[in-house]
Amino acid sequence: MIPWLGCLNFRTYNPGKIKYEVLVRMVYEAVSGYICNMEIYSAEGKKLEDTVLSVLDRNLGQNNHIYQDNYYNSVILAQTLLDRKVRACGTMRPNRGIPHDLE
Repeated sequence: MIPWLGCLNFRTYNPGKIKYEVLVRMVYEAVSGYICNMEIYSAEGKKLEDTVLSVLDRNLGQNNHIYQDNYYNSVILAQTLLDRKVRACGTMRPNRGIPHDLE
């Protein structure tokens, strides 16, 4: 989240912190910290799975690992990433379809 005070159609409102922010999703290399790819949220209405796959498109099929917070993680997304040789790790919200064996 990048604080923003100017006029933009796609800024997000967050009353708990700075009122208006621009949401940026990034993939960066863990050792050096260099940004590999990024996408600015522009309220297009893309599904969350499509957003994650579009940011990771250059890294699919290379046996990489990603770490995500509970907003992005789901069982369906984890299976899709595993099918494309990307391993996912992170916390998961209870309403995202956790199998009963893992609850």
